[in-house]
Amino acid sequence: MRMDDTRLTKKILLHTLKLKTTTTWTKQVKIDLEKAKIKITDTEDRKKYRQKIHDWEVASEIKHRTTAKWTEERRTQHSERMKKYWENKKNNRL
Repeated sequence: MRMDDTRLTKKILLHTLKLKTTTTWTKQVKIDLEKAKIKITDTEDRKKYRQKIHDWEVASEIKHRTTAKWTEERRTQHSERMKKYWENKKNNRL
């Protein structure tokens, strides 16, 4: 059973396969299809493709905090420093 040429799924797959340079989006689509264990031949059968998409559980990507959490002491020191800075800036303007 061949997929109709007008179907968006086929157009996207053919387009991504023909690309010589890929964008991050196309790379991520390929990675996602591999994680879901969906092959190109699976997309030809609509029912099989939909079932695989339905069964696929997307794992949420946990983003880790890149900066250190500020302590209360550091936060108050920074607050005082910024208050002095803005006070000086305001006084210099007058």
